[in-house]
Amino acid sequence: MGHTSRNNQLSKIDKTTIYKDHPSWLVKDEYGQPTGFLKEEARNLVLRNTKFSEYAIADLDSAFHSMAMLLGQNGIVSIQDPSSFDLGLLELYHNADSKGLIQTFNVSFGLPYKSGAKSSINTLHELDSISRKFASPNVTTKTVKLFLDGTLEAETAAVLSPYLSGQVGTLLIEPKNLNAIVQKLDSSGYQLHIHATGDSAIRVALDAFEFAIKVNGKNDNRHQIAHVNLPHMDDIKRFGQLNVISNMQLWWMDNSEYYTKLLPSIIGNENVKKLHPFKSFVENGPVCVGSDYPVTSMNPLEAIQKSLTRKEINSKKAPLSPEQNLNLSEAIYAYTLGGAYAQHVNKVAGSLEAGKSADFIVLDKNLFKLPPEEIYKTKIIYTYYKGDKVY
Repeated sequence: MGHTSRNNQLSKIDKTTIYKDHPSWLVKDEYGQPTGFLKEEARNLVLRNTKFSEYAIADLDSAFHSMAMLLGQNGIVSIQDPSSFDLGLLELYHNADSKGLIQTFNVSFGLPYKSGAKSSINTLHELDSISRKFASPNVTTKTVKLFLDGTLEAETAAVLSPYLSGQVGTLLIEPKNLNAIVQKLDSSGYQLHIHATGDSAIRVALDAFEFAIKVNGKNDNRHQIAHVNLPHMDDIKRFGQLNVISNMQLWWMDNSEYYTKLLPSIIGNENVKKLHPFKSFVENGPVCVGSDYPVTSMNPLEAIQKSLTRKEINSKKAPLSPEQNLNLSEAIYAYTLGGAYAQHVNKVAGSLEAGKSADFIVLDKNLFKLPPEEIYKTKIIYTYYKGDKVY
């Protein structure tokens, strides 16, 4: 369902239903009738009345074989999975690894943390217990995922200047509470992976990391802010100053109607021009790339092409904000050494050097000899992990 969903009958929602935490997240029409659209955590109105099947352990072999094939086809051998809302998935990874089913890739999993207004930060012992219980040779559990806001299209991303509707979005964690959480987890050696899309949320996340440094001193936890769709330009330089990684989604930015029609009607044309400043991120601090799969494609070649063109595949229209285009070397670095740095393995992986893991792909074309618009046509022939051909 992502950040918006549409359901009424399943959730038994009617005119009298109120979502107490954020009433506007249960969208109603001018007559007070629910439209069926739910934003962010209001989806729990559906989930509480929906029965889900338990993960079938018997299907582990098939599921992880399919997963390994999908990753191999896309040239991927190392993933960050910040599915913090689902400890059942973490248990699934743990069981699969204990059965030897994770051999062709490795996983950094984002642990959950209770960050609501009614929660304290005294759950560190529980978090440590989960981390120790589910860590395994190919699954690391030293990252914590926090959601700080929502999305721009739903007007739930927290922004400094109001949306055209007059709304300003929602910070899911109060700044003072976030400071305390980040400081506590940072001092305990956890890497923070914070979802922040609006410029207000991004600034609050950076402020929290700055607060942690003032209290704890500098360390090498390599915290990340994921998505960073609409940063304030004054904050971009802070990523490097604070050693915070911008986790970019290169596939997202293009010249589709989402950016030329939908978002201009929500945030205005001037703000659209500021979206996804990939070049500025690369020039001002550490970066890595995430696909946000299955919301969008995990195909790295398509994403790399989009980062070089800021256009849809096969689009003949003008790009948006072409000054933020990456060059090919920058895009590849973000996918390889940038990703390895984010996962604390850059000394042993991420580049082909003596003594490092032999993780590489073989392509049917030389990307550096192709026009940027032709990169997506390139085929991955082989994928190697630790020197073994896995695809």
